Amino acid sequence: MFKKTLIKKTDRKAPCGRKNNAEKNPAKKDAETIYAFKPVGFVRREGASESVDWSDLGATSRIEILPRYAPALDGIEEYSHIIIFFVFHKRKTVKLTQRPENKRCNPEVGIFCTNSEKRPNPLGMTVVKLLKAVGNVLTVRGLDALDGTPVIDIKPYAGFEEEAPEYHIPDWLMKIWEREHSSQ
Repeated sequence: MFKKTLIKKTDRKAPCGRKNNAEKNPAKKDAETIYAFKPVGFVRREGASESVDWSDLGATSRIEILPRYAPALDGIEEYSHIIIFFVFHKRKTVKLTQRPENKRCNPEVGIFCTNSEKRPNPLGMTVVKLLKAVGNVLTVRGLDALDGTPVIDIKPYAGFEEEAPEYHIPDWLMKIWEREHSSQ
């Protein structure tokens, strides 16, 4: 007669020196980690408390950096453009797909193919023109963020090859861009 033995998953030996499958997957553990960010400043933009037009590249905003982070701005005025990372703090819903600009003439695409605020993590990023830096206040052009938006980081835009000088965008996005800029 054979004797049945209950073997726990953790007691099994992995063949050929491989790790036991029961051990935690580090990628899975990292995917469950929650990251917290504190704002380094806030956007000030008159008339933009509820909505902004992402294609309004001429809009001027101020970014008021919290005084304790002001030393981090030293030298920023030497750049013509900077990258602003911010939180979509008024986001109400999360979607995984949508039609860009919510227009039926645009194809439904994954949210990672859009600049929509309805993404799983409410993180926004925009390259802006730096008009001036005085004290802890940056004046920028082209920021598609609401008044009061928390800014979580700022990086210089260097324009080197890592910023993709040769890029490709989908045809549907090119059509949106052409529509937006042909009416101006």
